[in-house]
Amino acid sequence: MPLAKIVYASMTGNTEACADIVADKLEELGFEVELDECTSVDADDMADADLCIVGTYTYGDGELPDEIVDFYEELAEVDLSGKIYGCFGSGDTFYDDFCICVDMADADLCIVGTYTYGDGELPDEIVDFYEELAEVDLSGKIYGCFGSGDTFYDDFCICVDMFEAQFEKTGATKGAELVRVDLSPEDEDEAHLEAFAETLAAHFN
Repeated sequence: MPLAKIVYASMTGNTEACADIVADKLEELGFEVELDECTSVDADDMADADLCIVGTYTYGDGELPDEIVDFYEELAEVDLSGKIYGCFGSGDTFYDDFCICVDMADADLCIVGTYTYGDGELPDEIVDFYEELAEVDLSGKIYGCFGSGDTFYDDFCICVDMFEAQFEKTGATKGAELVRVDLSPEDEDEAHLEAFAETLAAHFN
């Protein structure tokens, strides 16, 4: 059974909640999962894992949380040759460097979820990210896109398609079919999202 090690930093509980969701899904997929808060582990513990995952919030305008700085600095000294890694995190769109502590170019699997505003408009808070994405070289990366919208409008969930087009410009490879959700997710949507995650994960098996 492959071992996935998830290390996270969380002040308000948001990133911890994300870590729990990822851990639960990986366990469903047959992984043994070790979930640890960043101050309770050493970076070299990652060497025991097959899949290394880090989740962190971004403090203020682009700063690493104090509690994960030691882990961050030590990680560069650990030999993780042959390991698969992934990163996720939480932040505040109020700041220019939203979630800068989690960077697409450092990930093997890049996933974007967005809602579509009104009749086919990108949400204001994701416009900068959308425009910058086309300039990033993601050759060799796998990507996936999902989102929510309202079937009342003709261009239902079109922003999901817009992000797919942006990813195509980066050289990344599409890892799963797009998922579109009408307003809030129902049981059927949950099944589609789980299948989406499973299809993406299969690229790393």
